[in-house]
Parts: sequence; structure tokens; C-alpha cells
Amino acid sequence: MRAESTGDKAEKRAQEVAARLGIADFVYGQPLVRKGTGWREVGDGLLVVGDRGAILQVKSRERKPGLRDSKDKAERIVRKYIDAAIRQGYGSKRTIQLYQASNKPLQAIPARALDYPEVRDSIFALELSRPCQEWPIIVIVDHPRNPTFTLSVPPGVFCISLNDWEQLHNKIRSVSGILRYLDLVSQSQLPTVIGGERERFFHLADVVDDLDIRNRRTTHPWFSTAAYDDPLSLGVYRELMTKVWTGLPRGPGISPEEIRTILAFLDDVPVSIMVSTGRWIMRKRREFQETGNPASGNASSGNKILVYLHASDRQWPDQMQWTTELTFLTLTRLHEWTETYNVKGVALGVGTRETANGIEYTHVYLEGAGGLTKEVRDKIEWQYGVPNFRFGHVREVEPGRNARCPCGSGLKFKRCHEGS
Repeated sequence: MRAESTGDKAEKRAQEVAARLGIADFVYGQPLVRKGTGWREVGDGLLVVGDRGAILQVKSRERKPGLRDSKDKAERIVRKYIDAAIRQGYGSKRTIQLYQASNKPLQAIPARALDYPEVRDSIFALELSRPCQEWPIIVIVDHPRNPTFTLSVPPGVFCISLNDWEQLHNKIRSVSGILRYLDLVSQSQLPTVIGGERERFFHLADVVDDLDIRNRRTTHPWFSTAAYDDPLSLGVYRELMTKVWTGLPRGPGISPEEIRTILAFLDDVPVSIMVSTGRWIMRKRREFQETGNPASGNASSGNKILVYLHASDRQWPDQMQWTTELTFLTLTRLHEWTETYNVKGVALGVGTRETANGIEYTHVYLEGAGGLTKEVRDKIEWQYGVPNFRFGHVREVEPGRNARCPCGSGLKFKRCHEGS
């Protein structure tokens, strides 16, 4: 086995940064194609979320000779690296398209597979069958002198230093957000400054904020400093993503493809929403500690509704009943949201249940608002209230004294739960 080269290390770091600060399920290693009796890597990695993606090309200068380079020589070398990486990126895209055209799409393995070495890679594999013509090429360059200079790049190419790549992920904290940022950079036509991405980020964040180009039905700009402002709340939100894989003994397993669907939902929001949602989750947990009653709430971003429910195994000792409760609550909120805005939405229910072994996470993903009976909806709204999605408050439901009790007992409310 050959020793790991400087280029190998840079490729690994570029992927690890995106996986650690974004989501490992959407960061892929290099697809492999046959070349003679061996294999050839296609690109230096991929970012793929749903139908969106990008091709990574990474170039690195060895440390010892690099430190001896003058400022001008360091710039010349990095420019050559970028030119070569762009050509290779075009070639990588053509190779992917060639295999698509022959109905033999390549497969890529996500960084997530590294967490489960005992599981076959094929379980995690993503088939590269989606159109990739519009995928940008991300060129990441690493030089020990970190030269700074302005560069002209062709359309569909994004160039950045490896250090700036890590700082950009520290601010955005999602793979979907990185892809959105690339779109914004392309639209802005601002110059590329190798070693100067920080200035472009803050300029674009200010422009987006000033123009009020925001997520539909939210007041959150896509790009901000929220990740630095409240890392604790951000960590609580990111725990929702981590626990999709390890949150509970969920009985029948769900596939990596189903997990990717849930993670794409959680990943495709501004970091400011991640922070505010994490803060809201901590508030709901405190509410439960103070009252002992199940705490629930919901938040929306675009056409997506996140429903949260926190309780303990004292209220729901049976895991299946707990999952059913979370499913009915999520379905009810999706119905209410659809009626409010008259558009199709998707909903993710996240349940956290306190057990003797710690907090257990359950995830329920729903598309479409069918299959909800009046009896179930009445019971859910009686227990958890009716949300006003436009103004962000919840109205409690008080049935008439002679109405049938929504608990399902069949008794009148005055003879069942009135006053309880």
C-alpha cells in the first residue's frame, strides 16, 4: 500500500470538513471506473443532496517545497493547480454523463459509511443517475503559503482555498446551504479572491439581508453569523440529525435512502433557523421538567413543517404507542398547515422520549396530508391545541360540556375530562 500523499491528505480534509460541519450522508467519495486492469477515480469527491450536487477537485502543494516558494511563485503554482483542476472537473462530469447515457450509472459511497465499517458499502451507495449538467465544479486548493490573489473563473466553477473551505462550512453548517451559496456567488458575479472568501461571504450576506431574499414564510436570512452567536442551540439542532442514525431501537430498520430524505429535510434550512429551533427545543424540554406534561410545538420553513414532541416513558412506556402519537400529531399539524396556506407541504415529526438509558429519538416523515380521521384530529387538537402558523401562537380547545369527549371514551365531556 502506497503512503498517503499531500494531495490525498488534502482530498480527505476537504471531504471531512464538509462531512463534519455539514452532513456526512451528502458528502461522497470518488466514484471508481475501470481503467485497464485497475481502477480510476472520478473527481476528488461529490456533494449531493436530492437532485442537486457539485463535483470536488482538490489540489495541494507539499509543505516543505511550498514554504520555500516566493509569494509570486506560490501564486503561479496555485493558478496552474486551478487550471488543471477545472479541466479535470469537466472530465469528471463527462465521465458521469457517459455512464448515465449507457444506462450503467456510477455509484458513490458517502462519508457516513465510514461510521459503520461492519456494514457493506453497497447498502449506502448512491446511484449517480440524476442529471448533473448544471452541477458546479468546486476547486479547492491548498498551499502552505496561503497566497491571496484575484482570479477569473468560468461559469459553473467555484474556487476556494482549503482554509476558506473550512471557514465557509463553519458559517453555513449544511451541505444544502453550501450549494445555495454557490448559486448566489454565481448570480452575484463578484470576483473570486483565493484566500479572501470571508469578505465575499459577508458582502453577500449583507446583500441578501438588505434585499430581503429570504426563505418563504420565515424571517431568517440564508447566510448569517448565527453559528458563532449560539453554538449550544446549534448543537441541539444538529443532534436531531445525528440521532436519525442512532436515536432508538426503532424495530424494523429504515434504509439509507429513507434516512437521506429525513436528513435533507433537516439540512436544507438556514443556520439561523437551526439555532432558533435548537433554542426552542431546549425551552420545550424545560417546560416538561417544570410541569411533567408532554411538551410540543412546531416550526415551519418554506413548505416544510417540523413538529416536536417531548415526554418520558412514564407517559408512554410502549415505543409503538409513542410513535403512533407522534405520527398523529405530525399528520394533524400537516393538515392544519395545508389548510392555512393552501399548498402542499411535507412534515417531519421528531419525538424525544426520556428513558432510564437517556433520551430516545424518533423521526416520522410525511408527504401529503391524507388519512386523518375527524376523531384523531379532535383528540390531538384537544391535547396539544391548534396552532396559528401565521402568528406563531397556539389556541387551546375547550369542547362543549355536552359534546362527546375527544378522548375517545364515548362519554359527554362534562362527565369525562371537564376540569381535569
